Amino acid sequence: MERISLGGSPAHHYTSLEGLTGIVEKDDLWLTNALYSNDEEEIEHGYRIARDVVQKEKLDTPANRVYCGHIAEVLKARDLECYICCFCRKGDLLSQWRGYGANGVGVDITVEINQLPALNAVCPYGALYYWKVTYMDGDKQTRIKEAIDYFRPVSNADENQSLVRARQAAEAIRFFIPTFKNQSFAEEDEWRIIFVPSPAHPAGIQAVKPRFRAARNLLIPYHCLSDLVPPVAPPPGKPRIRIREVLVGPNRHNKLTAESVFTLLAQNGHAPVVRHSATPYRG
Repeated sequence: MERISLGGSPAHHYTSLEGLTGIVEKDDLWLTNALYSNDEEEIEHGYRIARDVVQKEKLDTPANRVYCGHIAEVLKARDLECYICCFCRKGDLLSQWRGYGANGVGVDITVEINQLPALNAVCPYGALYYWKVTYMDGDKQTRIKEAIDYFRPVSNADENQSLVRARQAAEAIRFFIPTFKNQSFAEEDEWRIIFVPSPAHPAGIQAVKPRFRAARNLLIPYHCLSDLVPPVAPPPGKPRIRIREVLVGPNRHNKLTAESVFTLLAQNGHAPVVRHSATPYRG
């Protein structure tokens, strides 16, 4: 899989104070099963877009009907298991405070994503990648159609060749499905660390098992980033998760919280700026 440049743009991760404490003290990030996200359409939305495009392509020629029919069969299973850690390109965003920052009582952490060693390493358990979320339906449809066209068999291909190419196209489509989100969320301008477990593993490699945590009246499966890629030892006194800034949410205890956040970070080798949110929101 071709890797994209991680770039130098800010990556804002909104979380609760408990989430911040876990990230800093354990020097790690959590990737949550996508089906347990705040978006109840997560994953299914991408499958629906894919099915619609495949159905339209299927109506073209007899050869396409066979090829796209095979793709539709593979996608019908809807068995994609994926885990995500979400980042936003915008800081101090009201919708993010409400949805992910503990309704203003949490924090907005600016992470130096391009300095994260795990994203430049090979994950032995499946696909691990950092990718921009696509919101506009037209862009999603274009991605799906490009995958179908890229693997489309030659006109005289036999049934077996058509099936092999269809499976390759379906896998390419499944790569993009976790990057599709309803356009109502477009304000988030989200990027994601995405982990998709491999269905088969080389000899000697055991499948990585998810951990579980209780939240929002659910038992939620997740993976620690350090479970997926063997952690690289940072220089002495330097954490692996590089935090540039922490913005304390718009709550009435934000000054007191900022002091404790600063102490937490300093005790764990961080030296970022700690500020208060400028958003006039009373959560």
